[in-house]
Amino acid sequence: PSYYFQSYTSITTAHVRFYNYGIYAQDEWAIKPSLKLTYGIRLDRSGNPTCIDNCYNNLTSAFTGSTFNTNPNEPYDKVINTGLSQAYYGVDTLVPQPRIGLVWSPKNMGGLVIRTGMGMFADLSPGFLVSNIFANAPYPYTSVIGLVNSTNVGPQTSAAATSQFQVFKSGFQAGDNLAQLQAVDPVFSAPNYFSIPQHFATPEVIKWSFELEQPLGKKNVLIATYSGNHGYNLLALNGFANAYNASGQTFAGLPTAPRDAMFTGVTQLTNNNVSNYDGLTVQYKRALGYGFSGQAGYTWSHALDDISNGGAGEFYNGFSSLTSQVGPLASMSYSNADYDIRSSFVADFLWNMPFKTSSKGLDYLVRGWVLSSKFYFRTGTPFSIVDPFLAGELGGGSISGTMLAQYIGHGALPHSCGANAVDVACFTDSQFAGATSETGFGNLARNALYGPNYQDIDSSLYKRFLITERMYFQLGVSAYNLFNHPNFAPPNHNVGLPGFGLITGDVSPPTSAYGAFQGSAVSGRVAVLNGKFVF
Repeated sequence: PSYYFQSYTSITTAHVRFYNYGIYAQDEWAIKPSLKLTYGIRLDRSGNPTCIDNCYNNLTSAFTGSTFNTNPNEPYDKVINTGLSQAYYGVDTLVPQPRIGLVWSPKNMGGLVIRTGMGMFADLSPGFLVSNIFANAPYPYTSVIGLVNSTNVGPQTSAAATSQFQVFKSGFQAGDNLAQLQAVDPVFSAPNYFSIPQHFATPEVIKWSFELEQPLGKKNVLIATYSGNHGYNLLALNGFANAYNASGQTFAGLPTAPRDAMFTGVTQLTNNNVSNYDGLTVQYKRALGYGFSGQAGYTWSHALDDISNGGAGEFYNGFSSLTSQVGPLASMSYSNADYDIRSSFVADFLWNMPFKTSSKGLDYLVRGWVLSSKFYFRTGTPFSIVDPFLAGELGGGSISGTMLAQYIGHGALPHSCGANAVDVACFTDSQFAGATSETGFGNLARNALYGPNYQDIDSSLYKRFLITERMYFQLGVSAYNLFNHPNFAPPNHNVGLPGFGLITGDVSPPTSAYGAFQGSAVSGRVAVLNGKFVF
């Protein structure tokens, strides 16, 4: 089905205010010359976001469990509070975050240093979340008109949307219920709504680490670090709070009627989600010797969560991130995080070339050269196989978000898709059930497959031309993606869309000549010639 949306608002600008206060105290205790204890605590207070225009609209209580009205004869003005100045029902008064660390240098251990620590860290929730709250009915109001197909949009559709808005606006003020509104406008549809937790708990993460640092001679050091964390009170969007199966086909887990007929789709912001991470890093560092210094490190890690990158609708990877739950329960989404990079190798070096000659003229040419480079090699990021049309087929507008596709076992699926998927599809739509034949929420986990590996080498070469002891001119060139290596994006993961299973794009590096995370960055090699005068 297709839908036409049109919004009506009484204000053009919402003036929203946020604040956060924090205080931190720390102390160090030298228990022994070789043993130091560091302990501290941070206290944070994040205020309830306010709107000086009184622009927030909320349900009288959170749409969760059995605490919300399910009587369709209840007037809308009895279940919706409008014109509120604060976004949330309640927030944490104070968030304590204790931390502790220990450093030990055992004697007669060849300079070995042992470090360990643990602490709690609060994470501020994204401010844009409140835009969903002041977008709730009744002001503003979004009309939803069902269409036979998307080509039927015309003046009559806009007129129907305006009629729906006027009916709800006057009916809300008069204390009408759903049946009374539909008696005035037979095509009136119950509004969608965004529901928040009854108490908005601050997202927090417990972090811990253990590190061994062993010098190797005078200029080298080997470091091994284990680190982990556990996040809780994390956010996620549940687009199934009022979901039902309107298709008439068998589908596991969904009722055949909405839980609350007063609303069509309800997106529930949940605040009880979790994440977990474990990682081991081995790093080698070389201090300055003959003008050369560098380091190299390898990390193996595993990251899992319910929804990645804050869980509030923000994506980590524009090619494949899911920004809401894939089923009614958060446990259905718990799997590999969007940034679950199992193996990563990073290295860099800086070489001040120590060349000298007996010829003053030749020496002017060969001295002062500096070469540096960075190397990045990592495994691919995960992605999910999804059916973007399934939610619309089943829920009649009651489901928001994307649902996982159902694998039917025709041929083995690869764990990861390599660069050859630009020519040969990594999987085909015949391996997955169509939208009209699926019977469950997908039998492959979220982020079960992985995209191609990533590699990048950036280098710089420059020379300083001395003019006086305190003055020189520097000329050089920097090359990003030195070998012009293409890094491919994950394959098309939408069942039924053209090119399913094929890689049709590449990814840009996180940094380039244009800056960090810039849309103008290109994936191919970029060389920059630069010069500067220093005095």
